[in-house]
Amino acid sequence: MSLLALVRAQQYEGDPVNLTIPDAVGAEKTFFRIWDAEGQPTTLINYFSLPVSTGQRPPAEGLQRIVIVLTGTLRDAWNYFADMRNALIVATGVDPNVNDTPWWANDDDFQLAQAQHSSGTKRIYPNMKQIVVSGHSRGAQMSIRYAVIGKQLPLHHPEPDGVKLLYYTGNPSSFVWLNSSRPIDPGTCTKYDWWSEGLGNYTNTYNTEFVQGDLEVIRKCFEKRDVAYARGLNDFGKSDDDCPNILEGKPVSQGANRGERFYNFLTYFPPDASDTVDYVEGTGHNDAAMFASDAGIHRLFLDNFYGDGSRHADFGPRYADHSGGGFLKAEIVLDARQIPGDNPHPESFRT
Repeated sequence: MSLLALVRAQQYEGDPVNLTIPDAVGAEKTFFRIWDAEGQPTTLINYFSLPVSTGQRPPAEGLQRIVIVLTGTLRDAWNYFADMRNALIVATGVDPNVNDTPWWANDDDFQLAQAQHSSGTKRIYPNMKQIVVSGHSRGAQMSIRYAVIGKQLPLHHPEPDGVKLLYYTGNPSSFVWLNSSRPIDPGTCTKYDWWSEGLGNYTNTYNTEFVQGDLEVIRKCFEKRDVAYARGLNDFGKSDDDCPNILEGKPVSQGANRGERFYNFLTYFPPDASDTVDYVEGTGHNDAAMFASDAGIHRLFLDNFYGDGSRHADFGPRYADHSGGGFLKAEIVLDARQIPGDNPHPESFRT
């Protein structure tokens, strides 16, 4: 790293934290400075790539891509780092460079860390082309919610030399719904549309004015984001139907399980041409398998690597659309549905 880049990077360097958490092969524990709800500096612990072959951080000016990994419910960042690193080895066959996996000490850290990784990226990494905010399971719930309510960053609409931001969302247990309608009657569950299953009753301090504002504005901003939706076709977990579970992130009104909720969200809020929808056969609720699949490798590591916007077509089996075009026509829904409420093969409108 050049002296100038080092000086610029120091403003993002947090205070070391003395905690006993597991090591991860190919990673160093780093400390990023973020700001809490009162505007006070605090530290977020990260597992940051440190190539085994050199034992040194790669030069910042040589990096073109950063993959940020959001962990699942267990907050086992060391395992998620290892799974993402192994997927990158599958993709490249070499010792990986940049993979950043934050460690969340508690739920409050989720809110504190949102949108703060990207500040100053182009100044520190002048040749950066792509940032991927990736998540599986609960991490995917965070990545899709960040895509919906995240602050507008210059990265979202880059000039020719800018940085693109992709939100990888793999097997989330729920989505944040963009209106008050639902595919399943919530019945007596009056809080079904509260954050974070909906946009109502939002009491967090992050981007509050935006989230409590016009729903149409929120939807239009979300449509501008690039989202990579991914689902393992064997993942039908989280089939809870108890009303109080809504407050625990188990939304009965979105569908009976992950498969139904994934299908229903894409039906109500269809992806556009900037998004991808991938289906991974033979895979259930497994982050390592999702990351290392052909779909995962392209979305996480290969698509737009040179900043030219190139990407692989959607992965997974598709049924032909005989209904006159469009996405999720009624005929396709009925033909392709394998279980009630779930269609693992929606028609792709991309070639």
